[in-house]
Amino acid sequence: MQTAIKFNYQDYLQLPEDKRYEIIDGDLFTVPSPNEAHQHILVYIFNCVFNYVRKNKLGYVYCAPFDVLFSEEDIVQPDIIFVSNENRKIITKDNIKGTPDLLIEILSPDTSKRDLGIKKKLYAKNGVREYWIVDPAQ
Repeated sequence: MQTAIKFNYQDYLQLPEDKRYEIIDGDLFTVPSPNEAHQHILVYIFNCVFNYVRKNKLGYVYCAPFDVLFSEEDIVQPDIIFVSNENRKIITKDNIKGTPDLLIEILSPDTSKRDLGIKKKLYAKNGVREYWIVDPAQ
């Protein structure tokens, strides 16, 4: 019986930096570069969320690529991340270690199945309070 290779955060740190990666339940995924429409939507939503959060002094907003570590075997790079002031202790200089308050994913043909499937389950399992899915086709 052959055992599947499982990856962890130490393996993740050894990967080449010329691509984006995620590890979910120990499985390694390559994240393709987003297209122009995806980037346009990302910038628009990021600016709206960032300006609202800053104006109301609610916390911190980040956009990909910035790692969120739920565990040693679950490392993702959501498109947009919000961490409230009350939760700021999870922010480190290199990544976020723990559960952000809001994660936003913008669907693309290469990632929509994962965003709507295993990532949605991962976020729910880890107690993400809000998960927004933006479908550019809608």
